[in-house]
Amino acid sequence: MGKAKKKKSQAPVALVYTITLLVFMAVFGYIAYELIKQMGSWKKEETTSNVETDPSFNLLFARVEKTGALLDSAVVRFSPNEDKVFVVPVSAYTVSSSGGGTLAEVYETNGIRQLENAVEGTFGIKVDAYITVSKTSFETVCDIIGGIVYTPQEDLYKLSANDADDISYQGGKAVDLSGHMVARILEEKVFSDGWKGNNTFLGNVLEQLVNNAFQQSNFTKNSLENIYSQLTSGGDTNYTKNEFTDNKTYINEMLDNRLNKPAVLMVPDGTWTDEVHFSPASTFVNDLKEVFSRRVTKSGGASFGISSDSDDTASAAETTMATAKAIAE
Repeated sequence: MGKAKKKKSQAPVALVYTITLLVFMAVFGYIAYELIKQMGSWKKEETTSNVETDPSFNLLFARVEKTGALLDSAVVRFSPNEDKVFVVPVSAYTVSSSGGGTLAEVYETNGIRQLENAVEGTFGIKVDAYITVSKTSFETVCDIIGGIVYTPQEDLYKLSANDADDISYQGGKAVDLSGHMVARILEEKVFSDGWKGNNTFLGNVLEQLVNNAFQQSNFTKNSLENIYSQLTSGGDTNYTKNEFTDNKTYINEMLDNRLNKPAVLMVPDGTWTDEVHFSPASTFVNDLKEVFSRRVTKSGGASFGISSDSDDTASAAETTMATAKAIAE
């Protein structure tokens, strides 16, 4: 009988098959890696295009007498992306950082434009537009919104030639105040801490008016045009109707969110060197700068680059290619 044929080893075939498979996997992994990188690039472009600019804006309201005297002022920052309205009451007795005189003196000498510059310089913030508001306009807007409910922390008492204008409120007892009575309290030195108390009261009034406006959102949306007209009627302003129309879109969006209390009150902290000179503290100015310089986007900031899933896939592809190369060698 002839010799039996030797059975050929299948190892070379298996090796070729394995190398071919690994090479194929490496090529496929590389193609997938490139596709994922491209998808990551598309995602980055899409994210970039969806990032919204910050629509916040800052308004300076200066309440003035018929005689041309500055009574008080306030800076109000609307921040739609934060759903907040920052309220900063500013006493007329605040000392300007530029000249040493008070804001009342700045306004009396140089008018609203220089007052705007003085407020910006003193507090380190940017004002987008200013509005001088008469006492009558202020009272009317207060009444449009519905006035406020105020609980004095002390007894407030001041007689007037007109009995209807008497200030007589008991500490700890809540009272409804119309716009007229709010103005009466603001113009009299009835607080135990002098004009400092008036500035704190102004902040409390504005805070409550903002919150009240948002708590009756539908009514406020229908009243915005009237409020703008009342505030700007007969006064000096650079807040144009077109700017108001643009801003109104964002205010309406905030009102649609049914915010309960969006107002954030920031009463200036500092030193009263005497009854008619107030210097804001540097710590307060720095805090205010931080708030007013904040640029917030609703997207919460874009996240660029390839996602973690993409990174994992790329890593697997690179590993497979390295393995195939090692086997081939």
